[in-house]
Amino acid sequence: MRVQVRKCPYTGKIFEEKDIGKYMIHLRNIREARHEANHLTRVKDSFATWLLQERTKIISIDEIAPWFMDNQRHIMDAHNSGISDRWGHSTRDKFHKNDRFENINLVVNYNHFISNSHTCPDNGVTNFSQTNDKPISYRGYSGRISGSLKRSSPLIHGYPYSNAINIVGIKTMSGGGGNDEWGYGANIFLDDWPGIKNVAEGFEIIARLKGIK
Repeated sequence: MRVQVRKCPYTGKIFEEKDIGKYMIHLRNIREARHEANHLTRVKDSFATWLLQERTKIISIDEIAPWFMDNQRHIMDAHNSGISDRWGHSTRDKFHKNDRFENINLVVNYNHFISNSHTCPDNGVTNFSQTNDKPISYRGYSGRISGSLKRSSPLIHGYPYSNAINIVGIKTMSGGGGNDEWGYGANIFLDDWPGIKNVAEGFEIIARLKGIK
């Protein structure tokens, strides 16, 4: 007796007619996976342009943490797409659809001379030995970032938040913790945030003019 079968057009997997339910579930899962893969490709290809536009619109250091919270899903997708920062922080641990940052706290102060021994602007250079042939500091804000990431229990041993923070231009230093409570030293360089840089330079010009007077 001939057995009627169905062949998946995507994977070539064969299903007997009696397993039509499994076949339909298989097709749905394949389509969802392909849709997600295409979405992440689009996010990865456009992330640099999107991020520059966002950094240009942000004009105050106090806007960064709320901005991150408002755009966290897009930033998570960028992480999942395989984007890593210039130091290659791992993207092995993925964000999942129910993950959510519950809070981000950024406490930083302006600093004319942030050491670039370990971190630097995206277009800058590090100078661990502080030699004179390279810059030895950059302007920006330094301090600490902390927060919490809500995850379901099977995922609590994955820690993807560090890369998500770094890829937007918050350069983390020493620190760590679990998903429920984590914290790092943080540097935010003016060269990475053109909106904040323009405002800061405007204030510096005003201060110099007042000094002349």
